[in-house]
Amino acid sequence: MIDHVLAETIKDLIDTSKSSLVTGLYAQGQACEIKQLTLSPITPPTEFYYVSVNIADAEEVKENNVDVVYYKVEIKLGEYAVMQPSDIQAFEEITQSFREFGNRVVKLIREQTRFTHTETGTKFTVRIDGTSGKRIRKINREVVEPLDNSFQSMLASVIQFEVMQRCGLNEGL
Repeated sequence: MIDHVLAETIKDLIDTSKSSLVTGLYAQGQACEIKQLTLSPITPPTEFYYVSVNIADAEEVKENNVDVVYYKVEIKLGEYAVMQPSDIQAFEEITQSFREFGNRVVKLIREQTRFTHTETGTKFTVRIDGTSGKRIRKINREVVEPLDNSFQSMLASVIQFEVMQRCGLNEGL
């Protein structure tokens, strides 16, 4: 299993697409940017937009006498804001931009059939369900905490999907 190679491959895809993922998105009057892109799920977000690519699970199985590895991928997204409680329009703008950012990441993954690691040439294929096609799930979460005279808000999304790789053949299915 080479889950680190898959994580690097997805991180590179997001990195090379980052300008198109945030074009036209604004929060608090500022153009949104991906400022932190990491492979460690325990790296704390320090800049926003925050993106973490993590391989949550890997399972190796035998199919038609070929070893196949199924990877469960999680892409975590984060945004943070501190504002006055009366800034309802700003909260709505931040939420709308962040949700659109998440939708664009989902679209980027949905448009991929294969991921290829640039250094090793290792190929991975997005797993397709026979009845529903590519299964990509996005879960949105919010945390709002009061501060002295303002609120600290954190928006988070987790995008989950499966990728597979044929072992020893350096080729996805």
